Amino acid sequence: MMYRYETKKNGDYKLYALSNSTSKDRAGYKTYDAADSATYTNKTERLTVNRTSFTIADDAAVYVQTTNAKATGDKVKVITGKALKKWADTTGLYAQVLANETNGAKNAKVVSIVYNAASISSASDDSYGFVTATPVRVTNTDGDKVWQYEIWNGSKTITVFEDKTSQSADKGEFIQYNVVSDTEIEDIQNNIGSYDAVTAIDGDKIDTTSNTALGIDDKDTQVIYVNTKDTKGVEGGKIALADEPIDGNYTKNVYVVNAVNGKDLDAIFVDVNNKMEKVTYTAVLSGAATQKIGNITYTVAVKASPVALGKNVEITVTPDKTVDADATVTVKCNETGATKSVSFANGDTTTAKTITFSQEAYNTTYSIVK
Repeated sequence: MMYRYETKKNGDYKLYALSNSTSKDRAGYKTYDAADSATYTNKTERLTVNRTSFTIADDAAVYVQTTNAKATGDKVKVITGKALKKWADTTGLYAQVLANETNGAKNAKVVSIVYNAASISSASDDSYGFVTATPVRVTNTDGDKVWQYEIWNGSKTITVFEDKTSQSADKGEFIQYNVVSDTEIEDIQNNIGSYDAVTAIDGDKIDTTSNTALGIDDKDTQVIYVNTKDTKGVEGGKIALADEPIDGNYTKNVYVVNAVNGKDLDAIFVDVNNKMEKVTYTAVLSGAATQKIGNITYTVAVKASPVALGKNVEITVTPDKTVDADATVTVKCNETGATKSVSFANGDTTTAKTITFSQEAYNTTYSIVK
């Protein structure tokens, strides 16, 4: 519930119910409204109170509480209007709104919401970061076992904890989280985006191998510079074109969050060495998958794809029956030109033999050398 207050001479506060009667009763705002059946609509990003549709300022102060707060231990939490606009469609809200007007539109600046839910987020807006150390299980000042993280948030490394029984992220991962306090976070999410390579830069927009015209907005996009080789945060840097070792085949140099053609990114992580280290690339067979030598047909296959940078690309070679003469099968990485061979001796069974290549920092293809 929201009230306006006045400070008495002795320093005490006196609370007054809000109303739409006078400017004073609405704390100086243009409009006050309240209803116990308000609705929020995600598509329009509007809060409807008593048939009045309010736009929501990104910097609006929004106080949120559940009706069963006493039972769950939840308290009133403060989020921004920008965070509120990420809500799904929600009905049955008790809402109070203080708003001003812009070009005839009522723009909510202060909102109080009470609704029926098992719990609410104890956090504010989404934040992004890079986990720079292995999380550890510690005991906090309340005597609770919690997970402690070291996170590079783009400007400094913070040491914070999440009150959960299980670990939410690991060293070297890009995460999204919500801030509870200077020392506590919650709702850690990993696997929040995708690795990509920047192929064009046009002012505040970039193209990647997967998307076009991704916006880098000064206010809406969080840009975080990292050194994934050493698992460290870096203060300052720039977004650069990805290396192109092979024509049309790029080294991934960024990690993008909420990548939609023509839309602003929520966040972008940029490796200052222009190469993301903990990333995978495709490794596939190109051309014929078999080679017949004498009476034996040898089948060649890439065991698994994608493959992490620097890890082994395993290529199996399997005869279709017991080998009746010595034979050698050679496989080439088409991008590097490197070749590897495996030999079979007379009498070898149909057990596969393996050739290994080291995964390069780009997609690779392999073919049989005949």
